[in-house]
Amino acid sequence: MLLPCWPFSSTPNCRGGYPTSEPPTCPEYMNAILRPRRGHRLDTSRSVVSVHNITWSATASAVGSKEVIEHALQWMTGDHAELSNDKVKSYHGAKMTLIHARIMKKKAAKLSLTHLGADFLLELAKSEQLEARIDEDNILHIRLSLQSLASGSIDFSCGHEEQVKGRIKLEVYPGQKPEEIAHEMLVNAAKIASDEGLPMDPNTLKFR
Repeated sequence: MLLPCWPFSSTPNCRGGYPTSEPPTCPEYMNAILRPRRGHRLDTSRSVVSVHNITWSATASAVGSKEVIEHALQWMTGDHAELSNDKVKSYHGAKMTLIHARIMKKKAAKLSLTHLGADFLLELAKSEQLEARIDEDNILHIRLSLQSLASGSIDFSCGHEEQVKGRIKLEVYPGQKPEEIAHEMLVNAAKIASDEGLPMDPNTLKFR
């Protein structure tokens, strides 16, 4: 059951030696995969390439959890998503709410991607399963822990838990390899996230 713990806790969880709510700061770690800084503010919409649209979906099954999930999705996307709800029933007939956060415009999708944070984006970029996450329609699939997200942390799902399902539609042209496009997209987004100090402090809820 999702615990309604919004507003987020300010205490970050750690993964791989870096807090999930802060970008990595170790120069050796960043320089190994990111391009050198050029001394000027990045144009986010031009630096992050190859994104058509992004959709996140989560199910609210507990009383009072709908608002918690909606706030969490707004934070994770930098408030660039359009939220919608569908009434559904579980396998056992229980009433549930399916929440969608859709970013259908390319520029907004590119901007929202950076709000996942540098350390998460780099972990995904370096994952051996990156290619396996991309389907035949060039959609990159991501599964996040819903409980972690509601607590102010962006983490991969560990399996048997409530999830946030992500679908990132890649912009791939003939002759290009989807996994290479995805890797470039994630690394560039991580660079911007690091420069901009993303993700934002979930306690502020100050978006655009």
